[in-house]
Amino acid sequence: MSEPTSESNLFPQVCAMFNLRLAFEHVEESDGCAGIDGVTLAQFADDLETELGRLSLELIEGSYEPLPAVRFFGKKRDGGQRVLCVFAVRDRVAQRAVTNIIGPRLEAEFEDVSFAYRRRRSVKQALAEVERWRDQGYQWVVDADISAFFDSVDHALLLERVRNLIADERVLDLIGRWIAPVIYDGQKMSRMEKGLPQGAPISPMLANLFLDKFDEQMIEAGFKLVRFADDFLLLCKTKPKAEDGLELTRETLDALCLAINEEKTRVTDFNTGFTFLGATFVRSLCLIPPPGSRDDDDAPQNVTMPPALTMPQIKAAMQSLTTSPSDIELKLPGDSVEAASVESAPGQPPIPESAIRNPQSTIEMPPPRLFTLRTLYLQEHGAVLRCEDEHLIVSKDEVELISLPAFKLDQIILLGNSHLTTPAMKFCLRNNIPVILLSGRGEFFGAIESTGNENVVLQQQQFARLADERFVLETARRIVAGKIANCRALLQRRGRTGAAAADERIVRAVAAIEEIKNKLAAAGTIDEVRGYEGAAAARYYEALGACFPPPFEFKGRTRRPPLDPVNALLSFGYTLLFYNIYAIARGRGLSPYVGTLHSIRQGHPALCSDLIEEFRAPVVDALVTSLLNKRIIGQGDFHFAETSSGARGCFLTDQARRTFITQFEQRINTLVRHPLAGINTTWRGCIDIQVGHYVQLLRGATPAYLPIEMR
Repeated sequence: MSEPTSESNLFPQVCAMFNLRLAFEHVEESDGCAGIDGVTLAQFADDLETELGRLSLELIEGSYEPLPAVRFFGKKRDGGQRVLCVFAVRDRVAQRAVTNIIGPRLEAEFEDVSFAYRRRRSVKQALAEVERWRDQGYQWVVDADISAFFDSVDHALLLERVRNLIADERVLDLIGRWIAPVIYDGQKMSRMEKGLPQGAPISPMLANLFLDKFDEQMIEAGFKLVRFADDFLLLCKTKPKAEDGLELTRETLDALCLAINEEKTRVTDFNTGFTFLGATFVRSLCLIPPPGSRDDDDAPQNVTMPPALTMPQIKAAMQSLTTSPSDIELKLPGDSVEAASVESAPGQPPIPESAIRNPQSTIEMPPPRLFTLRTLYLQEHGAVLRCEDEHLIVSKDEVELISLPAFKLDQIILLGNSHLTTPAMKFCLRNNIPVILLSGRGEFFGAIESTGNENVVLQQQQFARLADERFVLETARRIVAGKIANCRALLQRRGRTGAAAADERIVRAVAAIEEIKNKLAAAGTIDEVRGYEGAAAARYYEALGACFPPPFEFKGRTRRPPLDPVNALLSFGYTLLFYNIYAIARGRGLSPYVGTLHSIRQGHPALCSDLIEEFRAPVVDALVTSLLNKRIIGQGDFHFAETSSGARGCFLTDQARRTFITQFEQRINTLVRHPLAGINTTWRGCIDIQVGHYVQLLRGATPAYLPIEMR
């Protein structure tokens, strides 16, 4: 047996963002419905970085608690029932994240006779293995079935087996909680005392691990074993040997606290015939049913899921549940939640009620700065950025492409395989010119920036305000209200012109978004605020598809990678907008990593994720709809390619990316009237005013955050 894997590096790998992103991709590929909280895969993906960041932080801090799993029954093709458990999306991601890290270590322990739930192994290979042993003279078969295997796995024995291979107590604790979850069946909640929850991403791997001891003993005794999950055959050359194998099977399973199903277990031979994994073996024949006809390959039919619960309902029920095996009837609180009152942070003057009801009458916006945020976008493959005599020079193959005086630049964005020399890097650091590093497809790698703009006192105020739950709630609520209002306004504008005017999707979405915005005012927790944001975003993106001309179809938001041209444009546009906000926030002395709506997590600029929300629709979404309707960007401006994870995505060509950057700069520098400051400025100027307004809020100079709302 191998030594247990060192605990020093396993858990951090589980919590790493790259691993959580990969885990979500696996969960997304498996599809599946929402869990007890009603959060769908699409809703989770709408704000993926925030959701994964929150999950990572909870795991690291030890505050992670799995939600109850929903148990339901589905009819199988043969008329029977299958019991499945559906975990919340966040819990499925966490389980998959652990599987990613410990899976290879456990896989190394598994025997070659096991064919289920393993990469590059299949039913077809298992059947071929049976034929191979048959052709070598193993004519006698123990056709065995384990009685209710997934309902009978002993948790103590399983965890002991895991502990022999994995020494990280934090990983073991997570596994222990996932194999003994709280189960909700629509009427009551109960604790799962034994067995493995079918439907949990981690269960297949643990099932193989639990039965690996059985595999080892059968092989050691000289039997030819073919196992697919809890279905297996022992192949022998004589009937007495097969009978001995049956007896050993009983003894070995008994030691694992399992039992064979006597009614479905027998000693037979190929002349008599038998069925295994849906295939019928008779003499030299193997009759395989058509694809999709095996019951085991199908999800249960006619599934009826219990209704989702609100977070207050879940928490109330969980508080009443002990570790005793008895079930408890749910006594759930009502769905209504009173709106939280608005209070100032400790040491700040109270917020006048009049300012909340009519904030424009009492709040003064900060004066605008002379601000352009001049940006150098460098995406020429193989280009080099160097510094000479206070100039930044871009060259390629020793040919100078452009030379710019440094005072004309506020930030640099490097895309793809372009390079920055060490002297140029030092020059940018000395002159407070941040360098943002992105992949050619817009994926963020990092930033090179000086500490010259750090304002420790202001950042202290940021963290102090973060401790005030009501400040966080009210600010987040207002940020989401601004986002929702601007999404609705864009749909209304597009719905008044062109083909979109006749599309009922826009009418329905506008009404639904308005209803969600009204409910948002009563949100009493940050989770409710995020829930309303997700609900509004889902309705918005459903209707946004009506705003694009044929042949561009848009059925919803997809990211990492984007799956269609519209999503490719949105993703790239949001990336450019995000790092404009990042530079402005840093220039104001703020920490971009401390927000309210988006939770704090390692390496994520949460404040920028907050401040971008009100600008997504008027800057990026409006630009994308315009570019496609005016045919400035067409079908030929995209290509499909695989990402490093193997997923196939849609991306802009190099030339289309240049076109988009040009159009984006024109859009963000378009003159508009800031509705609260009462001045004409650019969209970039509006962002700067809003960031300055946020600084005022932190310092107590203004009572509430006021987002820009389009008319």
